[in-house]
Amino acid sequence: MKGSEEHGWASKGSGREIAEEEEEEEEVYVAVVKDVKEGKANLLWLLHNTPEDKKVVVVHVHRPAQRIPTALGWISASHLQEEEVAAYRSIERANMHRCLEEYTSMCSRVKVKTAGKLVIERDDVRKGLVELVAQHGITQLVMGAAADKYYSRRMKGPRSKTALALQQQADPSCKIWFVCKGNLICTRDACCVDEAVAAHKPTSTSADRSPHTELAMAAWSDEGPAGSSTSGSGESSVNDTWDAASRASDHSLHVNMASSPTVPPEADTDDDGSLVLRTLTAPGDVPHFHSPQRRSMEDLGAMYQRLQSKLNEADNTKREAYEELHKRQIAEKDLSEASRKVDVAETAYNKEVRRRKEIEEAVAKDKMQLSALRKERDEVHEELQQARQKMAALKLQASDSTQILKDIKANLSEAYSHLDSIRVDHELPQQERLHQKKEAATTSARGAAQHLSEFSLSELEQATENFHEASKIGEGGYGCVYRGSLRHTTVAIKRLNPQGLQGTAEFQREMDVLSRVRHPNLVSLIGACPEARALVYEYLPNGSLEEHLTRELTWQVRIRIAAEICSALVFLHSCKPLSLVHGDLKPVNILLGSNFVSKISDLGMYRLLVRSSTLYHGTHLRKGTFAYTDPELLSSGEITAKSDVYSFGVILLRLLTGRPAFGVSKVVKEALDMKCLERVLDASAGDWPYVQAEKLAKLGLKCCDMNRRNRPDAKEAWKMLQPLMKSISFARLSPPSSIMLAPESSSCIPSYFICPIFKELMRDPQIAADGFTYEGEAIKGWLSSGKETSPMTNLRLSDCELVPNHALRSAIQGWVQHQN
Repeated sequence: MKGSEEHGWASKGSGREIAEEEEEEEEVYVAVVKDVKEGKANLLWLLHNTPEDKKVVVVHVHRPAQRIPTALGWISASHLQEEEVAAYRSIERANMHRCLEEYTSMCSRVKVKTAGKLVIERDDVRKGLVELVAQHGITQLVMGAAADKYYSRRMKGPRSKTALALQQQADPSCKIWFVCKGNLICTRDACCVDEAVAAHKPTSTSADRSPHTELAMAAWSDEGPAGSSTSGSGESSVNDTWDAASRASDHSLHVNMASSPTVPPEADTDDDGSLVLRTLTAPGDVPHFHSPQRRSMEDLGAMYQRLQSKLNEADNTKREAYEELHKRQIAEKDLSEASRKVDVAETAYNKEVRRRKEIEEAVAKDKMQLSALRKERDEVHEELQQARQKMAALKLQASDSTQILKDIKANLSEAYSHLDSIRVDHELPQQERLHQKKEAATTSARGAAQHLSEFSLSELEQATENFHEASKIGEGGYGCVYRGSLRHTTVAIKRLNPQGLQGTAEFQREMDVLSRVRHPNLVSLIGACPEARALVYEYLPNGSLEEHLTRELTWQVRIRIAAEICSALVFLHSCKPLSLVHGDLKPVNILLGSNFVSKISDLGMYRLLVRSSTLYHGTHLRKGTFAYTDPELLSSGEITAKSDVYSFGVILLRLLTGRPAFGVSKVVKEALDMKCLERVLDASAGDWPYVQAEKLAKLGLKCCDMNRRNRPDAKEAWKMLQPLMKSISFARLSPPSSIMLAPESSSCIPSYFICPIFKELMRDPQIAADGFTYEGEAIKGWLSSGKETSPMTNLRLSDCELVPNHALRSAIQGWVQHQN
């Protein structure tokens, strides 16, 4: 209870002291922390002990964080970019100003007239507060003595390092109140002359007191409480009463002039720099009381002059002490700057050492590379010498080869002359046969197919073992396909469904049209059996393209298959006077022969088209697999040549990716947009060249456009495929070593060295009855499939005999050797 009373008295006394001080000073400063809860009690203490018309200034030292939170954790600010540090600093300052706004709003609620803010940014809070006191001439400051959690009634002085530093280092002219948890702990008075005089209390006894001392004690009794406390909470009130006593003593100096001591007072400074007036009596002397009439005016003037002199000396000492403190601060700042420069120099030195080490390592590495390059240069020089020797030998061989080439050219010229004579010998009979065919076509539709072989039902039953299930190789909506052997030739027999929609007249017309259609990439019709409503086609041993899409087909073979399909479509769509549209183009209807030569089959679904304005109108209802069918054909029922182009586009994308037909265009389009086409390419095809694969994908997407007007026709697609075909048309699946060419030589092969069927460099050139030279394997396969017409002129061959073209073979071999 006693402690509470003392505490309450101290608060009242300290408030009266602030009020008295504020009569002279305009502003009272209070140091606050960032946490409003922690600094709220100290601010409220000041507000409750300060008149409402006085200005309160909130002082805060902002300490920037040295470590900044990031996604990787707390990282030192020196390791981050300047932009990141600046952004975090701005957030810190915003939070700091928001806290200060809470302090100022608290001042407004307590009806303080004005409230200001004073902020400085320093890494050291103690130095920041000392600097603020010095820069702004702060004379009254309230700050925390310690954290609120350390408060106790036994506290006599500040405990925190910041408070202790301010108590020792702050400008002597600044008076500081140290408060903890809303309670005044102690006060550091300002070191001015009047306070220095009041700092030392008189200690004389009642027996030897002078009149001045008695008057001071009377003032003490009147102003102060009956009993004084030595605790920190009562120190403020003691100072107030002692100031009153000092003023009373000064008054007695003028009233009781005769009662002054015989020894004049002397001014001196204490150890802590405070000004102290020595006692007016000498030690051991008993003061003598004289009346004012016996005191001379001269002694009083001398005493006053000496007192004034001591006060001036005290002011000078205080000024010198402040200047010395300022010099010390400047010296500390210079020392800090010098230390920083030393750190920068050490950092630069370490960086230079590392850079020099890196340069030395780089120089050593360059020396090793230079040594390796010198060794490589010597090896290249040696190889160059050997190459020059070989070149000299080759020049000698070239001179010999020139003569050989001349002989070959002579033989070639003789061969061409022989070919011309053969053509002349066969020209007239061929024209006669062509005239006979035209006459037969005009007489009857059946006569148009007279060059086809006609088979009986018994022959077909014998060839297929009475159409046994074991001989069946395929089945579709129009019938079944069987494998059989007719007249020592393996054939494919397509027997139409007896319950089908196709009548006898339509069957006869189909035979007529198919007998006229001849192309290297269309399955050839060998014959027919009207009795069994069956068609006999050439047999292709490698099955359909659908079966091989799930197996390993190299990317070269896939591009060649695409080009062959496109070539056949160009041929069908260009037929005169009626264009042909397949209408059911899909991988199942694309058969593969030897060397994977592709041929389109199932022309039973062909459409005869006539031009009507901008559309082609089919003579039959549409039919086909949904995924390969033109969307506009499904909606409008109108079939055009671009319906085949749509199906061809889907096949292109399947060749490229190996994926199912449904949704393949969407997958490829997304891959192209995201520039990751290689992810959807069929890996079983090998390493696709990205340029060729991208061109093929773009062509497939154009052909698959939902709007048929945006699709290219077959001729335009062929123009896009030609460059791709040229890049791989000269490479065989297993070419002999004698025909292997350098890549740069494949683009300049003479056209007469290329087989018209395989579109490749010939190894075994053979002259057929039509006068053209073909690859032996190609023309033999053509004839063995039952075809009797020329692949070039589509006219019937007079015979199936082949003549080796030795002159052309020698020319090809010589050209290959020269290219290699």
